[in-house]
Amino acid sequence: MKKVIKWKISTAIVSVIIAITLMNFLLPSITRPQYDRNGEPRYIATNQQEMYEQLYAHPQKNKGKFVTLVGVVTNTPVTDNNAQIFLIDTNIFSYNGDTIVSYSGDMNISYGDYIRITGYVYGTYDFETQQIDAPLKPGMVWVPMITATTLEQTNQQELLEEWPNSVN
Repeated sequence: MKKVIKWKISTAIVSVIIAITLMNFLLPSITRPQYDRNGEPRYIATNQQEMYEQLYAHPQKNKGKFVTLVGVVTNTPVTDNNAQIFLIDTNIFSYNGDTIVSYSGDMNISYGDYIRITGYVYGTYDFETQQIDAPLKPGMVWVPMITATTLEQTNQQELLEEWPNSVN
């Protein structure tokens, strides 16, 4: 009798483990920030140039990893589910630096403000453009989406000192 009970309990535990494993693989995943064993954020790269290269070349591959970006706000932020969503142009190292940012903290930014954010790559936003002048051609495009964990306002002079080629 005890063996039957132990077998049923073991079977139930294995069934729960299998169900949890299947749910993790079959349900759409929610991007979560990645941390190392010490609880420190796991960044895409250790130097800024490589960070930008990896972000704009492979955003999906780097989901959950952290970045620090500087740039200018290129639209008026909108509120969605307690988060402010806005677009920044980093335009560093000659990449198309358009990036969608979501931030849930207190902020007072607007179009044209210079900011520095740290956050993790949430994924990409894909859309079709009808723009017929440079730099975008009509067709499907994507931009990285970042969930910012910190945001600070800066100014153009600080950006020029930190990133000599970041602001044209």
